Formats: sequence, structure tokens, C-alpha cells
Amino acid sequence: MKNVIKMFGYLETIIKVTIACIALVMFVLVFLNVVLRYLFSSGITWSSEVARYLLIWLIFLGAVLAFKENAHLNVDVLFKKFNQKTKKVVYILSSFLMLFVILMIFDGSLKTAITNINSYSPAAGVPMWIVHSAGVAGSLGMGTLILYNLYKILIKKEDLDKVIARDLSDD
Repeated sequence: MKNVIKMFGYLETIIKVTIACIALVMFVLVFLNVVLRYLFSSGITWSSEVARYLLIWLIFLGAVLAFKENAHLNVDVLFKKFNQKTKKVVYILSSFLMLFVILMIFDGSLKTAITNINSYSPAAGVPMWIVHSAGVAGSLGMGTLILYNLYKILIKKEDLDKVIARDLSDD
């Protein structure tokens, strides 16, 4: 189990570095394009397209990190009033519901990526399957985290409050 936790730590670091690189590339592309347009009346024709595609990846990778840290927006006013047993049941049911939605996102993204395997973006020539694979990567990441949390609750019998704590780095 320690190897799995170590692997999650490495993947989290890789995702954070990737997000930082994507944000930097987006900033440079957009800034350079703005400067070129205003100073030289010409721009990089493909920069906004690439920045848009990078933003898609940024969103899906960021969603995985937010999910890991339980930082997504949630309404827990009612949930906090439940006793531990009810909280556990509600959490497990909501996890299976989220898993179902994640599976739909995975399926749709995978089908779209496969459908667009021979398509390229008009300005930059980026293979569109790479763009659509962001949904596949994001859903795999979030689905894995859901399954891991369910494993901790159902198999390892860990305390629910520990599993859903905001900072999960102390696993």
C-alpha cells in the first residue's frame, strides 16, 4: 500500500509540474501575441488556438488535483448534521454516482478522441485526439481517486472524516 501512496505522490508532482508548464506556455503565447499585434500589427495565427487547447488540459488536470484535495465546491450543510453511519452511506452512494458520471465522461472523451484520430486543428495543426484525450486523462485520475477512497472506507475500514479531510497528503 505504501507503494501506491508513493505512486500517487509522484503522479501529483507530475500533474503540478505539468499544470505549471501549461500555464507558463499559455502566458507566453498570449503575451507574445498581444505584443506582436499592438507593436507590429501582426500576430501568431495559431497561438490563441494552442492556448485554448492547453486551457482544456489545464482544467482537467486541475480538476484531478482539486478532487484529490477535496477542494471542489460542495454543499455540506445537511451532510454535517448526519451521524457517522448516515454520512458513510451518503458518501458511498455519492461516490458511486460520481463514478458513474466519470465513466460517462471517460467514455465520451475516448469515443471523441478515437473519432478525431485523423483530425487536425485548422491553425496549429494539433492532432485533435490529443485535445480530446484531456477528458480521458482527467476522468482516469478522478476515477482512480474515487476508487481509492472507496477502498479506504469499505475495505480498510478507515474513518470517513479522515478520508474526506481537505489535506490528504498525510496518507
